[in-house]
Amino acid sequence: MKKQKFVTARKILYTLALAGIIAIPTDTLRAQSSDEPTTAQTAGQGGILDVLALSVFTQHGQDTQDTKAIQEDSPGHSALAGRIEGVWDVRVTILQCDTGAPIRNVRAMNMFIHGGTLTETATNLLRGSSLGTWHHVGAQDYTAVFRFFRFNPDGSFAGTTKVTRSIELSRDANEFTATSSVESFDVNDNLIATGCAKETASRLE
Repeated sequence: MKKQKFVTARKILYTLALAGIIAIPTDTLRAQSSDEPTTAQTAGQGGILDVLALSVFTQHGQDTQDTKAIQEDSPGHSALAGRIEGVWDVRVTILQCDTGAPIRNVRAMNMFIHGGTLTETATNLLRGSSLGTWHHVGAQDYTAVFRFFRFNPDGSFAGTTKVTRSIELSRDANEFTATSSVESFDVNDNLIATGCAKETASRLE
């Protein structure tokens, strides 16, 4: 079994060498292709090719581990970060920024999507649905930013709104609270108003 394994490895190495992917010493290739190799030559060639095979497969294994580690460390990809993924029923309270006094309540739904994107919609006929991104900061903490279009009562375009959120996920990952800052822009992207909000959310099953 062991002999068959290294014979296969040697064939792979020669294929890679012919394709120019790796380099095998010329003397080794010449000796391996000889019609009548001596026992000492065969042993020496086998040793060299075994080392090369081990190096190639070891490097392949390391590359695979490195790729997996990078993916797990990427925002939105680790198991811990992904706990926020899913659909949420969100209760939003618009606040007076300087006093914290409530102004009005809004109902919304959020979808946190694997990979770090999100969508949002709310109970306001004069605005569209939102598109945005989310990031895992650490532990139970996340940030998210989304934008939506606003419209005038006659249906004409009124501008855009950007919402920036700091989110704290519950330990069981079934609820979250958030604080938000709101920036409204006119049709020419000039900042015309700012606001504040707080949110509570529960996961929809």
